[in-house]
Amino acid sequence: MPPMAIRAEALTKRYGGVAALDHLDLEVSPGEVVGFLGPNGAGKTTTIRLLLGLIRPTGGRSEIFGLDCERQSVEAHRRLAFVAGEANLWPSLTGAETLHLLGRVQGQVDEVYRDALIERFELDPSKKVRAYSKGNRQKVILIAALMVRPDLLVLDERGIALDRRGERKLENTFFREDFRRAAFYEMGDIEHVDPHGDYYRHLMNSVDAAAIRAANFRVLIDYDYSQASTVLPGILDDLGVTAIAHVMSEKDVQAVLKHPRTMVGTDGLPTRAGKPHPRTYGTYPRVLQHYVGELGLLTLEEAVHRMTGMVARKLGMRDRGVLAPGAAADVVVFDPRAIKDHATYADPRRSPEGVAHVFVNGAWTVRDGKHTGARAGTVLSKAPPPGP
Repeated sequence: MPPMAIRAEALTKRYGGVAALDHLDLEVSPGEVVGFLGPNGAGKTTTIRLLLGLIRPTGGRSEIFGLDCERQSVEAHRRLAFVAGEANLWPSLTGAETLHLLGRVQGQVDEVYRDALIERFELDPSKKVRAYSKGNRQKVILIAALMVRPDLLVLDERGIALDRRGERKLENTFFREDFRRAAFYEMGDIEHVDPHGDYYRHLMNSVDAAAIRAANFRVLIDYDYSQASTVLPGILDDLGVTAIAHVMSEKDVQAVLKHPRTMVGTDGLPTRAGKPHPRTYGTYPRVLQHYVGELGLLTLEEAVHRMTGMVARKLGMRDRGVLAPGAAADVVVFDPRAIKDHATYADPRRSPEGVAHVFVNGAWTVRDGKHTGARAGTVLSKAPPPGP
């Protein structure tokens, strides 16, 4: 079995009588992406400094691909790349010159991948560093870290200077076929988590029930399950829910979605009170926006077919899911360039953007993005098999 990308056992750091990190146990598998959550003082930055061998532990140990972080830090650094929260670069160099210099320090650069990253992050490499915004300086060090194809990417305050567009490009990079690396990044506190970010595993070093309630429990938490029996019941009681489960791996979702027999649907249920899951309003526009428009996993035609005709045929509904004479007039008119879901865990009843008109059984139900009040839907049942 290959060694873990990161392994920590009872990792502890004390400064006098103050415990900056107290008996952390952690495993990150090769290829896994993990976000490290916690309020200020939870030990996130201390953990990263210990993993990088910048400080010595008071107790316990940690490894990078089986290499001891304290005694074999030089060897461990050959397997990783680190992105600091602050980008302190040479102001008189251009972006291209900076990337060239940083690449020579590491010793190996995938130049084709580097150029693809420059285009993906929309960086102008001809500009001087002094002319870059803080976000663009952050892009330089992100590209420098990624272009050397490290086995492990460690980020302090994950892309803290990036705008939301830059953050999404970084998230999408983690899921692309050309990444295939482990990543460990410090994310700040729970309120910094985007409920549509599709994070793959979040490790929370300090559970704060009040913060979780305020965030509507929109994050996957990897607990020390010795705490779960005492922490979770109280949280669930206060939230008034029966279950909260985020168990999807984004890489698995993408692999399944690409399979030719996969259909698109949702089990989200509209409710009169409370907050339904945002997938109730957001599933179909999210597939069109993210998996078609941003990632290109499916063509627009494939995605629409998997939402309509393919499902209808599987359920034996011969008059649904197609535009044909005699078929039910269920039609959605949308702009594929503008389609976007806005439903969140905090505000799940937000209609998507980019949908102009909806007809249900021939009735104009949404006109120019506004509900007309028509209620033309009906209960559908599977058609009986054809007679002999």
